[in-house]
Amino acid sequence: MMMHETHINFSGIDKRFGKNRVLTDSAVAIQSGKCILLCGNNGSGKTTLLRIIAGLEVPDSGYVRTGLGSYPWKQCRHQLRQTTVYLHQHPYMFDGDVTSNLNITLQRNCSRKQRAVRIQSAIEWAGLEKIAGNEAKTL
Repeated sequence: MMMHETHINFSGIDKRFGKNRVLTDSAVAIQSGKCILLCGNNGSGKTTLLRIIAGLEVPDSGYVRTGLGSYPWKQCRHQLRQTTVYLHQHPYMFDGDVTSNLNITLQRNCSRKQRAVRIQSAIEWAGLEKIAGNEAKTL
């Protein structure tokens, strides 16, 4: 059996919305090359935890540990936002085709040339060559 190295650990994650404590000392380890399943009751904090992992939501406290060390979450937010994709169960598609939707997600982080290469690579990886020009909202 092959063991996968842990790519990133999140620990001590706390989050409140007003007086409502949504997450208390939550932790998750994400292994390189693996998918994870996060399940729980409605309102149990799944979406909040995923948004924190993606750098989209600020926790009240929490740490991120990688092979380089352990850091407060707030120190890692920029890198999390650059390297993590959060895809909601009901994804929002912008006007335009598949290619232009992918372009929007990369505009902040890449030059035009880099975007073109990354988009083409992603389309080929996903086998979407035949529908890359289709309106994204019709998928």
